[in-house]
Amino acid sequence: MIRATSAALLLAALVACGPGPAPGASAESVCGALFDSTTFRENYGLDAKLETEFPAALKQQGCARVHIASIRGVADGACSIDSAQVEPTTPGGPAQLDGDRKVLVARARTRIDGQLACAEQPGTPPGSDVVGALRVLAAHVRADRRDREGVQLLVWSDMGQRDDKINIYAKDALATPAARKEIIEILAARGLPRLDGVTVRIFGFGTGVAKDATRESDLRSFWDELFAASGDPAVAGVEGVGRETV
Repeated sequence: MIRATSAALLLAALVACGPGPAPGASAESVCGALFDSTTFRENYGLDAKLETEFPAALKQQGCARVHIASIRGVADGACSIDSAQVEPTTPGGPAQLDGDRKVLVARARTRIDGQLACAEQPGTPPGSDVVGALRVLAAHVRADRRDREGVQLLVWSDMGQRDDKINIYAKDALATPAARKEIIEILAARGLPRLDGVTVRIFGFGTGVAKDATRESDLRSFWDELFAASGDPAVAGVEGVGRETV
């Protein structure tokens, strides 16, 4: 009877705690958070949505620390990657830890604003180097994790790679496998991100082509192929792209 009661109490405690971090995540996960400073910011309503999406994503991915970067015309520029602790490191009761966590997340949120402001400074090259930003941030987070598993990348972007040579949002730019392959080869020459063992969660995918089913499908195909060439990461938030995760 004592064993049965103990088991029942344990089950009740587990249910009360609710779902834990997503698969591949842990309470010690080091995360990277990438924010698109281009027209996506307005089109997606990024600033307003971050108030709920950012803390929820940190919790779901089990982020203890987060490295923050922005997407702009060039990945290597004046805006250095910022970092913030988002999980309390001192012991305390549930209420205290929840309060401490909210303070830490709020501080991280101000650093996002700083990244976006830096990316929008006058003189910043136009464009949206999503692939380059992923490459730089993934390498930074891997270094923090000492190349162990548990790397989580949170990306707020429509994933519309655009620079002086490439614009994947242009009509028919991704319409054929040959066209997509050519673009991926150009990006590979610059350097693809190393994403093996990484989980990528995307918010706002395809915002700029959401009303065009064909172009959105082409965009999904492009990123599925590019991710396959970049280590085949688990991808969340976009159906039909990469190895899907929850």
